[in-house]
Amino acid sequence: MDSITVENVTKTKTLKKAIVVPSYKVSDSLPLLLEKIPSTSVDYIIVVDDKCPDGSGLGAEKLNKKNCVVIYHEQNQGVGGAVISGYLKALDLGCDIIV
Repeated sequence: MDSITVENVTKTKTLKKAIVVPSYKVSDSLPLLLEKIPSTSVDYIIVVDDKCPDGSGLGAEKLNKKNCVVIYHEQNQGVGGAVISGYLKALDLGCDIIV
């Protein structure tokens, strides 16, 4: 039986990649960060607005990046909760590599 390696997997499948960005009170810096991520380097950028009072998620939406998905928490869950929500969304989208 052959061992499973990244090389073996990528011969038969294109791996989907996602970046998860938890956001809370980062509306000034978030657009700059998102603009620096080349659209061709990842399949999805998942921004998790963790009940942010300054509307970080809305700022991400206004950039109109086609591969950017914004999730809104109804209640602040902290950075850990935001990361988990982002990872779950990435898995729902069929991502293989999540950062």
